[in-house]
Formats: sequence, C-alpha cells, structure tokens
Amino acid sequence: MEHKAIRGEAFNFSTERPMTVAEIVRKILEAMGSDLEPKILNKTTNEIKDQYLSAQKARDLLNWRPCIR
Repeated sequence: MEHKAIRGEAFNFSTERPMTVAEIVRKILEAMGSDLEPKILNKTTNEIKDQYLSAQKARDLLNWRPCIR
C-alpha cells in the first residue's frame, strides 16, 4: 500500500446488503459464464440467517465504493 498509515489494516469489501449463499453462488456462476446448477441440501442448523459485511472502513480510508450492487 502506498499509505504507510494503513499498511497491515484489514478491510471488508461488500455491497453492505444481506445476501444468501445461494445468491452469491448464482452471481459467481453468472460471472463465470457457467451452466452449473448448485445442489442445495438445506441440512445445516444454527446458521446465521442474516449477515453482511460493513465496508465503512474501506469507504472512509480508501474512498472505496462497490461498482456492482
């Protein structure tokens, strides 16, 4: 990094809107041009239903913004 003050810092990069794993997988497959179809088993328990990453630190320190929402 060019700015020594933020070297070693960790950043989250996200759209900051909750997305399901299935939505993320579909977006990745679409970006890859893949015709794979995910197999969803729905067998997990105790999953966090709604979670998302805050990109506030990246916006503040890096002037970063998502280009895809």
